[in-house]
Amino acid sequence: MSEKNDSLDTDVKKMKLRYAQHGHLDTPYLIARFAGMQEIDALWLSFYSEYPDEKNDFSAVGQFLKFGTEWRKFVYEKLHSLHGGDYEKIAKRRNQLKKAIKIAVAESDMRKAGLLLHAFGDSFAHTKGAYNTHDETAYGSVIGHAFEGICFHDPDKAFKVSNRQKYIGFITQLFEILKTLNADVDGFNNYVFQVENAKCTRDDCAIDELNLKPVHRKVNLFLKDNIHYIKVITKEELESIFTYID
Repeated sequence: MSEKNDSLDTDVKKMKLRYAQHGHLDTPYLIARFAGMQEIDALWLSFYSEYPDEKNDFSAVGQFLKFGTEWRKFVYEKLHSLHGGDYEKIAKRRNQLKKAIKIAVAESDMRKAGLLLHAFGDSFAHTKGAYNTHDETAYGSVIGHAFEGICFHDPDKAFKVSNRQKYIGFITQLFEILKTLNADVDGFNNYVFQVENAKCTRDDCAIDELNLKPVHRKVNLFLKDNIHYIKVITKEELESIFTYID
């Protein structure tokens, strides 16, 4: 895998990996492996999917107070899919991201695919209303879903009962994007069944219930062992990746 910049990213070296990263870190690896992708590609894909939440310049939290800047607008509306759009805009955004991810994967560019995948995952998590209905609307760029997080309705928690259909929608579409001739369809369907029927409603608890600790551990160990290979992603590079995403 080729990198884009010769300087190491010191911010990423300080990443503190935790269970809260199930949606953007563990899930892409898991679904990529079900889809038949090679281990190394699945690991890099999952890393770059998580990357925007771990780097201050790219995270919604890191940019929260920087109101009125074009960079904040980009981070919120494109990278984290907090665009405030209606059902039609959500559907359009998801379709654009699906196509872009598929192209990046075909080009073996897991760096680009992973960054796009972050926005794709958020295009499911960062919405209000029932999944895939005309009632579904995206959270906006002013405060994102900060209020919901404070009130314990965090939309980023995959196993909350109110979030599961969106999570299942996300992984189902992701599986179709990444699926190869070696895909484990039965394994994927079994995972969906487990998610649907999980008794736990917290991600950390569900990871135990679904025996996902080995996946979580593997992804974390890979990141810790290879963190010195991670190169800086510039703002210009990130913006160029999203050029054709409305």
